[in-house]
Amino acid sequence: KVARIIDATTSARDRALVTFMFRSGARVSEVVGLKWSDIAVNGDGSAVITIVRAKQDNDAKVTAVTPQLHAADMVSALLALRPEGATDDGLVFRSARAPYGPLVSSDAWRIVKAAAVAAGPAPRYIAVRIGASPSGKAAVFGTAIPRFES
Repeated sequence: KVARIIDATTSARDRALVTFMFRSGARVSEVVGLKWSDIAVNGDGSAVITIVRAKQDNDAKVTAVTPQLHAADMVSALLALRPEGATDDGLVFRSARAPYGPLVSSDAWRIVKAAAVAAGPAPRYIAVRIGASPSGKAAVFGTAIPRFES
């Protein structure tokens, strides 16, 4: 079902956003706050991605060690979004409309909702945070919210 939602996205940015959300288990605010400096690319194309945790003290950071998250395919999808001249402190996920400002949490949820509706029948509930645990096994993080209705 997750693959159907990812496949139902309509742009490279939306696909990378939804994939990153599902693979990382990060909160929406953490995903839209991801900066280019948070992605440290390794020589093999994989990366270590540092996620600033929204529910801890302001200086707390957690490095994502999930193999599924920092795999070369996810990293290349993220890096393909980087516009020429983007600074390291720039946000990874930006609005698709001029003036290309920051993507906010409500925008991210709108993208997920549109993909979930386009993917067809869904379970009664969709988890707020779905991803992989540090062991690499699928895990659901947080609580569930009612399924998006069209």
